Amino acid sequence: MTAPLISIIVATYESATSIAACLESVVTQQFTDYELLVVDGGSQDGTVEIIQRYHPHIRWWVSEPDGGVYDAWNKALAQVRGEWFGFLGSDDQLAGPHVLGQLAVQLRAAEPQTDLIYGQVDLRAQGRLVMRLGQPWRSPWVWPWTQLDMVLPLAHPMAMHRQRVIERYGRFDTDFHIAGDTDYILRLTRTGPTPRFLPLLLVEMDSGGLSTQPERVTRLLEEMARIRRRYALPLGLGWHLFRWRTLLRGRIEGGRFHWLLAYYRRLRNTL
Repeated sequence: MTAPLISIIVATYESATSIAACLESVVTQQFTDYELLVVDGGSQDGTVEIIQRYHPHIRWWVSEPDGGVYDAWNKALAQVRGEWFGFLGSDDQLAGPHVLGQLAVQLRAAEPQTDLIYGQVDLRAQGRLVMRLGQPWRSPWVWPWTQLDMVLPLAHPMAMHRQRVIERYGRFDTDFHIAGDTDYILRLTRTGPTPRFLPLLLVEMDSGGLSTQPERVTRLLEEMARIRRRYALPLGLGWHLFRWRTLLRGRIEGGRFHWLLAYYRRLRNTL
């Protein structure tokens, strides 16, 4: 059997309210040279029954307890057959039926040394656009103190990884619970080729309530600090801005913070 061009991995747990829309955004793509893999963490809320409805469109899926999203992703990586693979959150959706077709054109034209291609992601909260993520690559090792992103300008949902990176760089570190994708991208880019940015909207991503869960925000800050130390990077301005926002919760409205961050990003790009 000929391997597909793209493998799409969806990890889910207790996602009965969102998983159908996520899967529907994949199976209604006009481009069809892809495979869909779904890893469920043993949901009991009806998620499994919804996945079963999409069984004809899914090449491989499993429902069993796991150690979190990165453990789930690692299980799926053992199954991928596509030349390129990417991850889609169970609360997220591809941004229209042409996304995979647009991606495929770029993947087929990619230079042989390119291992990572990424686009843009709309972050939404209760249907409202909060901000668009994804900017041209800027190495975190160049002027690291001035970095206004938490760590990277790269939006990870549906970022395309060439399959060979699994053998070259290994799998995700399951010691992380929120920021393991950032650790993985830094591992790939520290010695590998520069990621390629596409000014294409790929995913509409739900905020997932992260900003309203103080314990998760605290863990995110801690994990980002660990990652910075692991790769000998100082805590950038973006990390401190996020921490200030957390400390000032209740005094600064989230929208104003995002406006401030967007302003600083525009300022950075003029320097």
